[in-house]
Amino acid sequence: NLFDAKKLAQTLKINYFLVPINNFLKAYESLPWKLNQGASANLPARQRAVVLYAYANSNNALVCGTGNKTEFLLGYFTKYGDAAADFFPIGGLYKKEVRELAKFKELPPIFHEKIPADELWKGQTDEGEIGVSYEKIDQILNLVVEKGKNKTQLLKAGFSKREVERILGLLKQNQHKKEPAPIFS
Repeated sequence: NLFDAKKLAQTLKINYFLVPINNFLKAYESLPWKLNQGASANLPARQRAVVLYAYANSNNALVCGTGNKTEFLLGYFTKYGDAAADFFPIGGLYKKEVRELAKFKELPPIFHEKIPADELWKGQTDEGEIGVSYEKIDQILNLVVEKGKNKTQLLKAGFSKREVERILGLLKQNQHKKEPAPIFS
């Protein structure tokens, strides 16, 4: 959230701007169709990306992304929103490793203890929406991606059928987010 972002910038002694996007978002109310929950939830992330790129273009800079390996593998990001960046310094780290890095760098506890939430709607949390804890998600992803384990092997490793099917389902369902847009000739 805004408070956490300000605290991180201050902790790292990074200059920052607060650019309210509410007025930009209001313009979408005049569209000739009604936005559904998914469109409404993703719109702020996409609008923030537009503002970030406006700044980067104006200052000969690059946009730094905050996505991590867990989010990218699951497709748990907004295409052209929080996934819009020129580089991802923690993109190769699982969620658990990001928390360990925050502890190692002695960041305030909020950055390694807070329950992850995109705050797409009131009361939303990542784990609540996904239905599996990040601890188990990281374990499953590690076994699938790094060790090539399949569904049967995951079930034998002690994960529930629901957990395994949910994570494998997200891997498949969101594959399109991880590939470049097709070019037709």
